[in-house]
Amino acid sequence: MNRLLTTPVSRGAIMNALTVEQALSTAVQVVAIILLGLLAGASYPGGVAGLLVLVVSALLLGTIFSALSNTVGMLVRQRETIIGINTLLLLR
Repeated sequence: MNRLLTTPVSRGAIMNALTVEQALSTAVQVVAIILLGLLAGASYPGGVAGLLVLVVSALLLGTIFSALSNTVGMLVRQRETIIGINTLLLLR
């Protein structure tokens, strides 16, 4: 964490990179769940278009929560408070 305080990279670039990384991670998870569903015999009534909407919706939702978490982290700057807020949002 301390190395991020002295890096020559802008904070915006770090926050954007974290958000993009979360979007990629979400995409991999969604595709894995869809493939597991197909292997288990699930049928998706929307076809390929419905699956594409599902993936895009999951990416948007994951990106929004990632950006929200990054925003809270930039405002609060304490790990304990961030953990508490994220737990409150997830359990609500």
